[in-house]
Amino acid sequence: MLKLLLILFTALFFQACQVQEQVASANQIAPTYFPGAKLTTVLPNNGWKKLGDTLDISLLFPLPITVGGLPYKPYIEALIGSNIRPLYYYSGSGTTTLIFRYTVVAADLDTDGISFGSSVKINNATMTFSPSAGLVENVPKELIISNSDIKVDGIKPTFSSLSTPISGKYTTGQDMIYNVSYSEEVYVAGSPYFNVSFTSGTVPAVYKTGSGTTLLEFSRVIQALDSDTNGFGSTSPLTFNAALGETIVDQAGNTLSTVIPPTNTTTVIVNPTQPIISNVVAAASTPNGTYTATQNIDFTVTMSHPVTVTGTPA
Repeated sequence: MLKLLLILFTALFFQACQVQEQVASANQIAPTYFPGAKLTTVLPNNGWKKLGDTLDISLLFPLPITVGGLPYKPYIEALIGSNIRPLYYYSGSGTTTLIFRYTVVAADLDTDGISFGSSVKINNATMTFSPSAGLVENVPKELIISNSDIKVDGIKPTFSSLSTPISGKYTTGQDMIYNVSYSEEVYVAGSPYFNVSFTSGTVPAVYKTGSGTTLLEFSRVIQALDSDTNGFGSTSPLTFNAALGETIVDQAGNTLSTVIPPTNTTTVIVNPTQPIISNVVAAASTPNGTYTATQNIDFTVTMSHPVTVTGTPA
């Protein structure tokens, strides 16, 4: 009888221990990290980002991540110049890769590499994962994002000034130079141009030199048919042949304004044609015959184009 009671007591004891173990297992707290795995961060490529470009950071997790609480969005902070900009959650919920994005705006400028914050700002949203069936855990917010050489320039180069050609007379084969300056260094591809209106017709002033500086030189090499003696001006914006890859951009790739302000000059003479004598005949008032003292002998001298006479040439 005593032996029977001992066997029954032992059975009840082991059953109670098993129940206690099951309860303890159900109440385990999930780890606040990803066991045996490392969070990977993928940054944009180093180099320049211009106005309108996107900056994407990809966070690669070992388990699928669910982002909730939208329209609120988690974000990662970036220091661009002296401004803190948010890279908001963009896509990836339900997968192992979450993408955070920022689009460069006109005020952004950072020439020595942007830096990133060390945590994800939840911003009233949620980021969770399931380490086991029926268990949901918040994603760790701490990040280690390495320094970058990502540079940002959202500021387009602007026109500063334009100088017209030096006063004087230009003949066929001579260079008539315009200098156009900008707010920052610009880089030229191809042969962009703007138009100049001579009396003889509209002609291009074509880019000549200055790429990589703030001052671009445009020139018109005077052709035989170019002519203007009473003043002319620039009349059109910069023109690019996109099919030939012609551009003027800053170091980040921002295109500059194509506006060239109108200019006029009356001190530059183009191909002033020297008049020539085309014919000399006796005037109608001087018929053939014999002339004596005090009688006038008149001649008509025909020039190649109108002339102005000063004094008494003979």
